[in-house]
Amino acid sequence: MKAFSFLLFLVISAEHKIISQPLDSNTFRINTRLSFYSFEKKGEILLHIPQNLIFSQLEVTLSTGSTEMCKWTGVPGKKMIRIPFTFDLPPSSHKVRATILVSGRVTRYITSTELPVLIYKSNEVKSDRLTGGLIVNRRPYFPFGFYCYSPVYPTLPEEEVVKGFNLISPYQRILPESFGERKAYMDRCAQLGMKVHYNLLSVSGGGGVSSRIEGLTEVQKRERLIKEIVAFRDHPALLAWYISDEPTGNKVPPEFLAEIYKIVRENDPWHPVSIVFMAPFMSSVKYADALDIVMADPYPVPVSPV
Repeated sequence: MKAFSFLLFLVISAEHKIISQPLDSNTFRINTRLSFYSFEKKGEILLHIPQNLIFSQLEVTLSTGSTEMCKWTGVPGKKMIRIPFTFDLPPSSHKVRATILVSGRVTRYITSTELPVLIYKSNEVKSDRLTGGLIVNRRPYFPFGFYCYSPVYPTLPEEEVVKGFNLISPYQRILPESFGERKAYMDRCAQLGMKVHYNLLSVSGGGGVSSRIEGLTEVQKRERLIKEIVAFRDHPALLAWYISDEPTGNKVPPEFLAEIYKIVRENDPWHPVSIVFMAPFMSSVKYADALDIVMADPYPVPVSPV
């Protein structure tokens, strides 16, 4: 078994506009605290402030469409501030716009981001961009688990859950004839309160142990990918979709995985998508459009000191 924990990579899609001012060190940016909202009626916008303006008097107005959501006035004193807001918006992706006035300056700064609102699902998984954690069952969740092999030994989940593990990630190939095996371990994990980091490697971004399927066209892989997502997207054991293992080493380009990511999110926007890198600080930024979670497997033990 190979143990792992999750590191979250914050993917922020903010549109930056500054009136009468080029993009430079004065640029502000915003993002929602949660990756999406569902049952909540209150939220937070995280406003990231350029270094040279953190001790300036600011007036920030948040709006969506023609509706003003809230105002914030003050001196930040730090690089990021939390701006609470209330909302009652239908399920959709809503654009939130921040207009920032700096005391003593004529320039008005404008930046925006998306506020995704989804229908609530009991098995949904959100990421918290303030803490870097996950929200599962409406509560903070820290995944602690391991990889294992397929078929999953029938009593493996109950043997490990009593040792503190709350997550498994079986290496597997998405074959029609083994669907029953996959459903069996998913169902058992749900009964025990464990989560599954679901391996889609054989029909998504490749890599991983025993995860290759020979003879499939890309069209056939996409068909199996979508069918598997639809089969398990509402399953109570699902934590996240695992789409690629060490793509740089396997020469899988970012553009290819960005397309896979788009397919996954179109079919299940309620769960995050992950990719594993040997050296995430060197390569993960290139794949920012293809992931929500960065995982790392540099394997320092036992070859090198921890």
